[in-house]
Amino acid sequence: MEGRSLRSLSNASTPSITRVASGPLSRFNKAPAQSHFHQRCVKLRNKLERIHGMSPYLQRAQNLAESAAESQALALSQSQEVSANTPTFIAGVLPAVVTSDPVTHLWKLFQLGAPLCLLFNAVAPEHPIAVVSSDDMRVCKKSVYDFLLAVKMHLGYEDELMISNVFSDSGTDFNKTLSVVEKLASRADIVEEESSSYNGGTLPNSTPGSLPSSQPGSAPTSRSASGHVPMHTPEAAMSSLSLSDRGRPTFDLEPSPLDSTVTLNDEHSSTDASKVFNELVYTERKYLDDLELLLKYKNEVRLADSVSPEQLDIMFPNLDVITDFQRRFLNGLECNVGISYKYQRIGSAFLHAARGPFRAYEPWTIGQTAAVELLHREGASLRKSSSLIDPGFELHSYVLKPVQRLCKYPLLLKELVKSTSTLNPGYEELTLALEAMKEVAHKVNEAQRRAENVGYLHQLQTRVVNWKGYNVKEMGELLHHGIIGVKVKDEDEKEFLAYLFERAIFFFVEEARKKSGFRNKTPKASSSLNMISSDGPLELSGRVYVSEIYNISTLGNSLVISWSGKKESGSFTFRYKTEETRAQWESCLRGLKQSEMAQIHRKLRGSQDSLGNLSMNSDRTVGTPGNRHHSSSSTTMMQRRVLVQLIHQNNDAGTLVLPASITFPEVYQKIGNRLGDVQRLRYKDEDGDYVVMDSNEDWAIAVDMVEETGGSITIWVS
Repeated sequence: MEGRSLRSLSNASTPSITRVASGPLSRFNKAPAQSHFHQRCVKLRNKLERIHGMSPYLQRAQNLAESAAESQALALSQSQEVSANTPTFIAGVLPAVVTSDPVTHLWKLFQLGAPLCLLFNAVAPEHPIAVVSSDDMRVCKKSVYDFLLAVKMHLGYEDELMISNVFSDSGTDFNKTLSVVEKLASRADIVEEESSSYNGGTLPNSTPGSLPSSQPGSAPTSRSASGHVPMHTPEAAMSSLSLSDRGRPTFDLEPSPLDSTVTLNDEHSSTDASKVFNELVYTERKYLDDLELLLKYKNEVRLADSVSPEQLDIMFPNLDVITDFQRRFLNGLECNVGISYKYQRIGSAFLHAARGPFRAYEPWTIGQTAAVELLHREGASLRKSSSLIDPGFELHSYVLKPVQRLCKYPLLLKELVKSTSTLNPGYEELTLALEAMKEVAHKVNEAQRRAENVGYLHQLQTRVVNWKGYNVKEMGELLHHGIIGVKVKDEDEKEFLAYLFERAIFFFVEEARKKSGFRNKTPKASSSLNMISSDGPLELSGRVYVSEIYNISTLGNSLVISWSGKKESGSFTFRYKTEETRAQWESCLRGLKQSEMAQIHRKLRGSQDSLGNLSMNSDRTVGTPGNRHHSSSSTTMMQRRVLVQLIHQNNDAGTLVLPASITFPEVYQKIGNRLGDVQRLRYKDEDGDYVVMDSNEDWAIAVDMVEETGGSITIWVS
């Protein structure tokens, strides 16, 4: 039957959708650690430790960083939804033997204000500024202001650093502050203190909630409640030393474990696990380098004003947010390097990311096709704007990296879980992280597929010559499409371009191929399913409603579908190019059938509830007149009624007004009472086809059809 039967289907094909590859672990480029926050802060902290008077501030910042780490760990343990901006500059929870990370430590240090003034005085002692210490935010901001003004006036730094950058929780703003401090630290007159470690440093004569302060040209000292400055402090004595007494010593920094192979001495660890973790860290560094370069490129294009801000958002959606969180994510991973496996919290970084921050990738995923098209269209303008990245293939590959990386995480975690002993304390957390990242990757692919399908549906609507009365807008969302081989009973397999919607599967063939009489009678499983062009006119060859499918079974790369309509039934075999595609179609079809059955069950429960209420109200009529009046009112409110027009022997046989909740046997009995002997009842479906009514489900479908379109149900009686 045209438009329904699959007997007349012919060969068809369409370009396949390329998904993110998920192959085996490969070699990686070891990006240098020195360019990232963690290692930069470790080296800078080593220098700042040796600046005279810095120890108590480092200790104070350490306390603040530890408190922030505890707050973050508590928040992550209590909430399923977390944001990208956290109290610290890490993702996840720190290992048990680590109290704070170096990035958060220096972030808190800079915000104290006074340490920046100390650093400036070490660089330019001839232009000293006041070192006023306080926990009052206003005082700290005033110190930062004095520092920025002095740096600009006396050192000629033109860095566009503002007070808001220092107190921001943005990684981009922190990078600006860090870069300025690194420049100054490289020029600082460094003085060895009696103790090179700040861990033992104390705030001289200070009280809780306050820090020492000093006047220009002197080391920091404490203030009493009356505002007087005590004269006898170690810092005051140190301040009397001349510049020549202080000297300019240099230090050899200890090599970081990030720059060497991590050695694990843990009974529940393995060399394989160490290798996988190293690969995870190194590839993460490389990925962050790519993001940083892409962000720099975006800013150059923005300043060139060659494309509109809206176009930039399409090309690089959420790039700033993604890059900022990946800085925290990498720092969280690097805090686990060199730590015994029994203390590591690698999985917590992924669980944190999966609970919210990785949603920033959704616009990137959905808009990837539009971004690539726009890059191609604006290539000339982009080439004039920046030379950092070639706007051709190179830029296109950069645009694909975020989604590729997101889908790479489950593979890396799978290898890490495989190489980790089940006795390891972190094994369960790694397993949870793996499942969470699988779900993230699945959602990414689903979002990308759905976004692509919008374009494919538009293309389909322009290619189909004749829809034969079907309205594709009524078929729901386009879920899958592709070239499949279809075999009906003993006939030869034929290829079609198949589109799976929520309510139906449509099969198409190219007009040109049909007119040429081409048939692919012996398709090869590996090389077939690729014969249709992407722009030729299509002719609708058949369709099957999802509601008509009653059985789905698998056979290798094939699905065996059994279906039954009101006028005919049958089965056919769908052969797919890969087993993965077959699994996707199978999962989708089974999901649609489960949703359909759940909807039917809800309707049946609703009908039973209505009948139950109706019965209860009828019982109330046996009693006083007052009860009878109440029952009549309730029954009228609860019953939905439908008008039934009867046609018997091609003649109008009158009408019936029936409650929508009535059962089919009752409908049959009422019609029999009106017309006598009744053999068969039929009605017309939405396609205008006669359908036999012989069950409660048939009656419910007819009622639903009337409620959607209005009017009455016409039943032909024979």
